[in-house]
Amino acid sequence: MTLRTNAKLFERIRQGCTVTFMSDVVVPAQHHPVSACLLIAIHDAMAQYPYTNRRVVRTWWGGTRLKQYKRRDIAVATDSHLEGYWWTHGVIHDSKIGTTIRHGNSIESLTCAFTNAFDHETAVMLDLTNKTGVDASVAAWPWPISFSFGQLRPALDGQHVVTVSMNFDRRIMAGAPAAKFWWSVIEKTGELLLKKASEG
Repeated sequence: MTLRTNAKLFERIRQGCTVTFMSDVVVPAQHHPVSACLLIAIHDAMAQYPYTNRRVVRTWWGGTRLKQYKRRDIAVATDSHLEGYWWTHGVIHDSKIGTTIRHGNSIESLTCAFTNAFDHETAVMLDLTNKTGVDASVAAWPWPISFSFGQLRPALDGQHVVTVSMNFDRRIMAGAPAAKFWWSVIEKTGELLLKKASEG
């Protein structure tokens, strides 16, 4: 039997049965970069829990398997300014998350890091399209793990709160491992926001 080595052997599959976690995160000040802090928190948690950085793929003989990724690239959906398109998508590469964003650049400014998200295999996606206008958002995107959050809402003592959600494919991980990953992301996001607040 001869295989075509130059052919793409693996095809991505839409997620199966999904589960959603939701939690509120306190934001010390309205202008703090929730999206950047959440992105960094996800990136760090993926290193701590490598089982999140994989997805179900179809093999050339018709079966399926879990494919593990080495790089922690994250797909991002943002509001579109193009006529006829309400959102755009791309991928922020591992190296950009580890350097550029940590030094204060916004996600939207990293246009040079964006590629077509559907042509680039990633396991995790961050949805930024609902951060204005809705209190919370839950969506099942064509990625095994997706994060969404709504708009900032006023809380006590001049602080704000934002509701973050995570939707994940049960074929990637069970509930307990997903909960460990989830709380790591939430706690890290809160720590980063407090750090930004202390820095002024």
